[in-house]
Amino acid sequence: MLQSGILTRPDVDSFAANWRMHDVSRAALSAPQRPIWLRERVHKGHRNWALSLAFSHDSPRGASGSLDGDITIWDLDTDACLRTLRGHRAAVDSVAFFRDHLGALRIVSGSEDDTIRVWDPGTGACLQTLVGHRRSVRCVEVFRDHDGEVRIVSSAFDSEIKVWDPGTGACLQTLVGHRNWVWALSVAVLPGGSGGVTCIVSGSLDGEVKVWDPGTGACLNTLRGHQAAVRCVTVFPGGPGGAPRIVSGSDDGTIRVWDPGTGACLRTFCWHGNWVRCVEVFQDHDGKFCIIAGSYDGDITIWDPKTGKHLQTLRGHRNLVYCVAVRYGRGGLLVVSGSWDGTIRYWRTDGRCLHTTLCRPRA
Repeated sequence: MLQSGILTRPDVDSFAANWRMHDVSRAALSAPQRPIWLRERVHKGHRNWALSLAFSHDSPRGASGSLDGDITIWDLDTDACLRTLRGHRAAVDSVAFFRDHLGALRIVSGSEDDTIRVWDPGTGACLQTLVGHRRSVRCVEVFRDHDGEVRIVSSAFDSEIKVWDPGTGACLQTLVGHRNWVWALSVAVLPGGSGGVTCIVSGSLDGEVKVWDPGTGACLNTLRGHQAAVRCVTVFPGGPGGAPRIVSGSDDGTIRVWDPGTGACLRTFCWHGNWVRCVEVFQDHDGKFCIIAGSYDGDITIWDPKTGKHLQTLRGHRNLVYCVAVRYGRGGLLVVSGSWDGTIRYWRTDGRCLHTTLCRPRA
């Protein structure tokens, strides 16, 4: 989990993403002429649709959260289901990997049962249950504070953001200021002090993006400009000298790039004719930053955040794109997307779809 919020080599395997699945036609997706490794695969670990996905950036493990409340741990090399974590009483909308203070691999999950759980993926044990939100937990992220301590940050449909100690389960801070559900979270390191200041970035259905101090709970800045709900935010060091920039996507159909210090909107992208559901930032093989966004129109678009140039459109999904992420595998740079059409697709950035995975309930 990167404190800057950006997916870069070699940490691009760490991301949390969500999708809902329905109305998929297997016959329409099949491609018999492709090599076997490009054909469709069916995940069989869940009893219902997968809603969230995360990859560990330093181990060959993935985790997916489901509508049935289960979390399934996958071997990314073999696609085998290794373990199922059970304890949530409702859908799991967000999962993330992190290392605790001893370096042990852990998973954090947020659920519509209003709780957050910390798990040992090796044994399947639930180590902590964090209780405090009054509505469904929408997002979880992980960061290290100024003392180097691991902290969990969560957002929920109670319009609050909470900072937690994953070891004790204590709520350390509650951030209040949004006037509607807090739908999106990211973590940034802003200039200041000896090593920078870790801040939380949030997007809400109130149309605002806020920057917070997780230690004091103070709102440092409010970024206004979107005309509808903000569904996604991320952060990348795209400013002068690596200064952070915020990217947000909204139901107003736009993607905006912001200076978190001044609150200025630096650029607006208006390609999508529909709501923007997810955004990420990655570095290409030349080290250039690119924005990738998924929309309710089923398209995935790639942009140059400095020039505003549209670089590529990935087409193939037949329903809204609920998540996008980028990872580097043995075959090079890959875009991974999840959609309400019931599929996960793996792409090259030139628009080629390499293969499609169907996610559906077990018979």
